Formats: sequence, structure tokens, C-alpha cells
Amino acid sequence: MGLVRLGTQRYPRVCLKKPRCFGMEIDTPDKIDTRLTSPPCCETSAMQLKIGLAGAKMRKKEGGSSTCSTFFLILFLFGSFVLPSFNLNRSQAHAAGGDQTKFQRIPTQFIAALGDPRATAGSGAQSWGLWPLDPGPRGVELNNYKRLKDADGVAPARWKFDGRDWWMEEHGLIMEQPTFPLPAGKYMVTGARDVTAVLTIHHADSNGDRRWDLDKGATLYDVTHLACRSARYTPAAVGGSCSPANVQKAAFPVPPGGAMPPVEGCTKQDYAVLIVIAVGVKD
Repeated sequence: MGLVRLGTQRYPRVCLKKPRCFGMEIDTPDKIDTRLTSPPCCETSAMQLKIGLAGAKMRKKEGGSSTCSTFFLILFLFGSFVLPSFNLNRSQAHAAGGDQTKFQRIPTQFIAALGDPRATAGSGAQSWGLWPLDPGPRGVELNNYKRLKDADGVAPARWKFDGRDWWMEEHGLIMEQPTFPLPAGKYMVTGARDVTAVLTIHHADSNGDRRWDLDKGATLYDVTHLACRSARYTPAAVGGSCSPANVQKAAFPVPPGGAMPPVEGCTKQDYAVLIVIAVGVKD
């Protein structure tokens, strides 16, 4: 089964049936930013995490591939025991504008972001979206696209497919659209690698533009989860066809950090995916 390092402890890997974009294989970072909690919690909650992870192994589907997906479960268990809320450290409080913002743990959400990967701040956040629920398990496989059409575009998870504006992830799953725009506020985000940072989405200015910034000098690339690839597909011509039926299945899976494949008749826009583990709340 293997072990995963979490801070100074090592825990069993949790095996799920199939890899999926937003619930897929993730390498847990060797270091957890213990400044998020006081006191540091990797040690104090080791037994609770071990108990939770020990019962989480799932049987692999016969004949199917398997993947070891631990990060989101660890986030959930980690948060359940030690992250009901926490104060920012001094540098984070300064980045929050000097107020005493606290962060409340939430079920994992995902941000679809656009911007220069090297930037620590920018504009255009009105074009960023939010998946409040994990869209991966709610997606529809390309082989089932005809069935989706026959159901008037209503997916088994009850979201509605829009043939003029649809999304796909790196395993070729058709996903529901995120909610636009991403609400103004503060989000604790990570790319499940080395960096966790506070993302601030500012209110729109008089021109409707929303600025964004990351604290601690983090770049958009630093907090992008590279294994999660997502793209938005819209018709390349007015009145033209942009259909998942034209997707080349051989293009999947898309490697971490790779571009999503083009689709005939479509204009493609790749989005970075940020994992949200907590949101800011005022004292």
C-alpha cells in the first residue's frame, strides 16, 4: 500500500478505484505550513489521522487501473481535527490589510484561474471561476457523450451541459462549468506542492475589473495544482459547432503541467486550477 509523508509522520496511502482530474493521484508535499495552526498539529493529530486513513482503503475495481489518492482525504481529516479556524501570522495579517482575518476550513473547493504564472498579483479576476464541489467525480466520460445529449444535456450529477461553453479535464471527462465570477474575499490556496498562500480577490472597480494578489511572494504557478488540467471550449465561429464528439481520445491523459488538447471547431482556453482549503472570515 505504501506510505505517505505528512510533516514528520508517515501514513498509509489510500487507493481509489480510478484516477480523476480533481480527485486524482497527488504527491503530498513533504512539508506542511504549520504556521496555519498553533501549536503545530502534524504531531498532535498523528493518531487521529492514522485511524482515519487506516479505514479509508477502497477495493480496486476488477480489471481497472488504480491510483493512490491521499491529499484531499488528508486535507479533510487534517482540517476536521485541527483546522476549524486559525489566525494568520503577522506577515499574513499585513497582507490581509492589517485586519485580524481568520480562516475557516471548508470542504475542498477549486478555483479556475487565468493569469501570468510568474505573477504574484494581477487584474482580470472577474474571469476566474469557482467549483464549490469537486467536479471530477461529477463529470461525464466522452464515451457517454451521446447519452448526455439524449438526456437533454442533464448529467447524472444533475448539472446541465452547454454545447456552446463546455469544460473538460485531463482524463477526458466533460465537466460542469465553474461558477462565475469568483466572489471577492480571501482564500487559502495551494498547489499541493510546497506553497500555501492567501489569495485575495478584490471587489470590482468602476470598470468592472477585479484585482487579485497572493501573499508571501507566492506566484500563480506556485499555487497551481499541475496535475489538474482544465480547459474551456467554445465555438470558433459564430453559429459553428464545438462538440465533445470531435475530441481525440488519444490525447489523454494530459501530463501534469501540460496543455489541454485542441478540439476541431472550438476555441480553447486553458485554466490553472488552485485548491482552496480555507476561506477568510472577519473577527
